[in-house]
Amino acid sequence: MTFSYLYPLFMGIIMFLFGLPVNYFMFHEIRWKYTFVMAISMAIGTFIGILLFE
Repeated sequence: MTFSYLYPLFMGIIMFLFGLPVNYFMFHEIRWKYTFVMAISMAIGTFIGILLFE
């Protein structure tokens, strides 16, 4: 199965959007730094997975 190299970007955006409410319920405020770190690490992990398994 071939993946586009834009796929990690989409996964990072989805993780950022899903991470906002999770982050809010954990800390009772939105901590942007943690949400960005989650999204960037998801994008990097997805990109490495594509490189390894494509």
